[in-house]
Amino acid sequence: MKDYITLQEINDLRIFCNSILRHDDIEDVIRDTFTKIEERISPQIISVFLFSKEGRIEKYRSRGIDKDRQTINETWLPKENYKPGESFSGRAAQGNPYGETYSSNSLDTDISDFTYGQEYADKLGFLKCGISVPLNATHRTFGTIEVVNRINNSTDRADPSLEFDESDVCWLTIVGSHAAVAISRLRKKDEDKVFATISRVLANPELEEHSVHSSGHSIYQEIAENLVGQLMPYKVCIVRLTFDGKSLIVTDKAHSDGKIGWNGRSDEPRYLGQGLVGTVFKSGEFIEISNISERKNEFTNRDWIESQGLESFICFPLIILGKVIGTLSLFTGYVHEFTKGDREFLENVSFLLAAYKVRAEKVKKEDIQDTNLTIPLNNKDHEISRNFSVEQGTPEKRKQVYLNTLAVLAVHRFLESIGIETDLETSDSWNPAVRCFHNVADLVIPEIGRIECRPVLPTEMPGETFISLPPEITEERIAYIAVQFQDKLNEVQLLGFYMPIEPQTKAIDTNHLEPIETLVDLIDRLESVNSFLQSDDQVASKIREKFADYSIEDIAMEVERVDRIYDSKSTQEELQVNYIKIARFLSYHRSSLDAN
Repeated sequence: MKDYITLQEINDLRIFCNSILRHDDIEDVIRDTFTKIEERISPQIISVFLFSKEGRIEKYRSRGIDKDRQTINETWLPKENYKPGESFSGRAAQGNPYGETYSSNSLDTDISDFTYGQEYADKLGFLKCGISVPLNATHRTFGTIEVVNRINNSTDRADPSLEFDESDVCWLTIVGSHAAVAISRLRKKDEDKVFATISRVLANPELEEHSVHSSGHSIYQEIAENLVGQLMPYKVCIVRLTFDGKSLIVTDKAHSDGKIGWNGRSDEPRYLGQGLVGTVFKSGEFIEISNISERKNEFTNRDWIESQGLESFICFPLIILGKVIGTLSLFTGYVHEFTKGDREFLENVSFLLAAYKVRAEKVKKEDIQDTNLTIPLNNKDHEISRNFSVEQGTPEKRKQVYLNTLAVLAVHRFLESIGIETDLETSDSWNPAVRCFHNVADLVIPEIGRIECRPVLPTEMPGETFISLPPEITEERIAYIAVQFQDKLNEVQLLGFYMPIEPQTKAIDTNHLEPIETLVDLIDRLESVNSFLQSDDQVASKIREKFADYSIEDIAMEVERVDRIYDSKSTQEELQVNYIKIARFLSYHRSSLDAN
């Protein structure tokens, strides 16, 4: 036995470290580390344990042979995990903040202290010796490397007479430190990906894969999912934004366990100064709680927190130009001492998220201004309109369908240019049977509702203050857009829009048209309400139950109408964007609820 490692071995380990630092995947790092360990100390089994979201070290990968010289399958003891300090395997993970190497050449006599000792003895044939070394990152231990028993290279079998000496322990500790650096580098790359994703879109919003109102993930959702990724310590991430400066709503969230992790949680609004999140919203200062059990009563979803085993919490404000526009909340599944590095990382993420929100809103407004609200009509537009019109039986009907189709195509092009998804194919104006019998010019915005694109001819505007609406289009419309045509039908101008307070509006007063720019705000609000109504929140479930005959879009639209009716009488607390609308809606229809 020797109790030292040679200069040649140290130089060899330096070369090994440089090689694994080149890898871009944790699997490659672990594979090469296992190979290096097998070459030098010939263990019967090698395992890597990483900290789980619950704060336990759990087996991530292992490699070895059993007592019959058969390869040990990865499925053996798949749920092997330990608390820091528990059993032989957990001792190297124990420490604040760093663990220390632990070794033994008498595992056979310590088997009672080995949680899975009997399973190991049965699988390997015996238990004799082992080494467990910590994987230490800059601020804490994040896992361990463990070796058990030693193979006699002459017989190619595990030999109970062989032990690990001091040089083996020292050598493996160095290997563990090199592997930790390589894995930490990959963890850092995951953090860098978060920054890169937001920064890329900030630099050029057109690079964002999904439009603002498409069915794909938002940038916030993508970041939330990255923050609960495999190499991150966080189990839950919640992004809240404000649209009125007085309340916060949950816009995106991610859980390491997926959708099942949200069971029993209620995403109610947070108001200025209300609870922990509201305090962050009001003060603009972050809050961190390393041990939730010590301040459990300050949390709203206490039962959910307990059911998910959440132990630590941190919440950062999203601040831009001195204004708080949202919050970023994260939970861990174990008591976590937040480090300076944790805080700096989350502070930077929060700033970039805030900058993204402001940038995205600015870009939408600039896009609208750049269009000058004048939309050119091309040959393809006229071809589609002509094909629809020739299906009609009278000259009057052909003209009506022709103009309606052009109006719809113009609005469709405008909305898509500012990132709002539309669906021509499901619109009534694209249905031959409907347009044959009805005067329709609707355009569907998926999961939001229908807008009506009403043509206005040059001869109709002078002296006219009202645009008549056909009876068949006075329901199920979130807005009416006035589309002004020119004599040559080569372009149209979007004059503005009207959001009906009364469901059956007979005419639009052109003096009451809202600027087309604010249509985006209306769609934003309806999208937020729709999202809430489809959530697992108790209020949302109650609404769906009581108004089962109505679509989510219809309910959201009614909420918007009620909000406009009551807005002038609102108190400060009532001026909330989403959930207070629901409360008003319930109040407005209390008789219907009571009757059920």
